[in-house]
Amino acid sequence: MNSTHAMPNHFVAGMMWRINPSNGQVEVLVIQSSEDGKLPVCKFPGGTNRISRLPLLFRHETPAETLKREWKDEVGQTLKSAGAKPCQFRIGGHTKHFYLLDQSDVSPIDCFIRKMVKIDRESGRPPETLGPPEWVPVNDIRNRLSPYFMYGHHAVALKKAIATIEAILRNIPKLKDSTKA
Repeated sequence: MNSTHAMPNHFVAGMMWRINPSNGQVEVLVIQSSEDGKLPVCKFPGGTNRISRLPLLFRHETPAETLKREWKDEVGQTLKSAGAKPCQFRIGGHTKHFYLLDQSDVSPIDCFIRKMVKIDRESGRPPETLGPPEWVPVNDIRNRLSPYFMYGHHAVALKKAIATIEAILRNIPKLKDSTKA
């Protein structure tokens, strides 16, 4: 660990969803991630907070600040809001926050998604290879939910998010019959 950062105390991920205009399917934005030669797994864009130990910069990032920073880093877009937070988990001293986002949460000036593979190097961890973000139909992920396909807590958060998305779609009359989540 480098000397300017203490241990993080929360993890944050954004679960952005959309209705694919060409086929009407509900999709979520995911990234294939692998560390140190391990098989890739699917995850939502996100990461841990930063706690500065420098005297003038000492402050804790809020979950919303962490989400905005990590989204810009991993997806390449600027979030103008953190969206709704459908679930959180507490594991030891580490809290995981999952925010449900839609495309209205992205700044219109910054609407392009990163297209290149990215190597993320953080002090004290093996390098993480991040594939470009991609839209995946929810039904494809539902059919393959396992620890080997999607990180465990990401899969649990997705199940909760699907229920929220389905409730949103039930309240949009013109989409009710043409879209199945």
